Amino acid sequence: MDIIQLRKLLLFIITIFLATGCGSSKEFNTVNGFMPESELSAEELDQLREQVVDHNDLDEMPQVAGGMSSIFIGMRYPDDARRAGAGGRVVVDFIVDLDGNARDLIVSESAGYGMDEEVIRLVRSATFIPARQNAEAVVARQTLPITFNLP
Repeated sequence: MDIIQLRKLLLFIITIFLATGCGSSKEFNTVNGFMPESELSAEELDQLREQVVDHNDLDEMPQVAGGMSSIFIGMRYPDDARRAGAGGRVVVDFIVDLDGNARDLIVSESAGYGMDEEVIRLVRSATFIPARQNAEAVVARQTLPITFNLP
C-alpha cells in the first residue's frame, strides 16, 4: 500500500469515527441530536414545550444563577477524553422552566468521549433565572455551548 492509499484509508477511518459521535456512549445524529432520558413524562414534556415563549418576544433571556462561571464549578474532564487527548465543543439546547430547571435537553453538537454526558450533568445541576416577558417569568428555550480544552 503506498502513502496515498494509506492517507485515503486514514481519512476514511477518521470520517467514520467523527460521523459516529467520536466515541460517545450515546446515540447522536445531526437531525435529532442526542436526547438524554428525561425525568418528565412525554405528556409533561409536551405541555412544557407548548408554554415556550419565542426568544424574539422575551425581554430577558434565561440566565445561569450566579453567572456563567458558576456552571463550571465541579466540571470534570471526562477520563475517555483525557486518555484520547480529545477536546471539543458541546452545544446543548434546553428549556428553562418557571422554577429555573433545565428540561428537555438536546445535545445539538456532540464532542463525544463523555463530554456530552458531562455537559448534560452540569446543565441539569445548574439553577437558572427564568426568562422574562412583561416583568413575568416565562418558559423559554436556551442554547449553551461549552468547550473542553485539555489542561
